[in-house]
Amino acid sequence: MTRPRPSRAGPQSFVLRPQLSVSVLGAAAASVLAGAVLLVLAGSYDWPVLAFVAAGALLVTGLALVTLASLAYWRLRQTLVLDDEVLTVRRGAGERRLRWSDIERVTLHGDRLMLVTRSGAGEPAEVVRPAGSSPRTFTALLTAIRRRLDANRGHGNLE
Repeated sequence: MTRPRPSRAGPQSFVLRPQLSVSVLGAAAASVLAGAVLLVLAGSYDWPVLAFVAAGALLVTGLALVTLASLAYWRLRQTLVLDDEVLTVRRGAGERRLRWSDIERVTLHGDRLMLVTRSGAGEPAEVVRPAGSSPRTFTALLTAIRRRLDANRGHGNLE
């Protein structure tokens, strides 16, 4: 009887994106619009300086909300690339590469996936499904990780 051979598959890529908060973006738009209207009115009707300060504060608040929402979206976005030898996790500007053979255990707690490495192989890697991201993508990622780990350890489908 022959031992099953692990199948070799090409690289797979999974992107876990948070959903942008429509309420935050709406508040930002309303703040910028109110600031712009107040600025025009204050300039047209020769209102006191306090009206200009309030308009500026509304404009800055709206722009700050958009900036923070964009930054959160970018920082929470995760890209995972799985190939035959390595799992790469990219989050923000950081990147973590784990060899399949260094992964000792995988645990799932709700939307938090922990890839625990063998001693001496570094800290565990953590993948969190961001709020609003597709559960189908996360489920497909879990299935792909399971298959890659099985293939790395010599488990596979009989041909």
